[in-house]
Amino acid sequence: MVLTIGRGDVLVWPDREQRITIYTAIATVAALVGSFVTAAVSHYVAAAGPRMRLLRTHPVQGPQFRRNWRSVLGATLAVSGLCLLAMILDTTDSDRGGVHWLAEFAICLGAVRALRLHWLFGRVIEAADTDLERPE
Repeated sequence: MVLTIGRGDVLVWPDREQRITIYTAIATVAALVGSFVTAAVSHYVAAAGPRMRLLRTHPVQGPQFRRNWRSVLGATLAVSGLCLLAMILDTTDSDRGGVHWLAEFAICLGAVRALRLHWLFGRVIEAADTDLERPE
């Protein structure tokens, strides 16, 4: 977007103090999302129906599902880490070094992984609820 229309680099506009506040907010939101990930994993582990057992023990889908959970959790840690790194490296008012790009990348990564978390959690709830409706 920046290259196409010449605008869109949103974190270059605020001054340093505002950027630091933004980095802090992004890291905080990512940490909260990380807590949702752990809640979702707890729900996944606690579900004991036949469909969930089949999913966990399936030779292909089980490892894929676990990789998805690890990926989402890892991304929340990366988003927080990138924002904390940006807080450390952003030392000038104009940010000529482009440190704010770390936070902009973190925002994009966090948004994509939040969508994946939403999808994964929906799948877990769906499978657990199906087991409650039709136990086999």
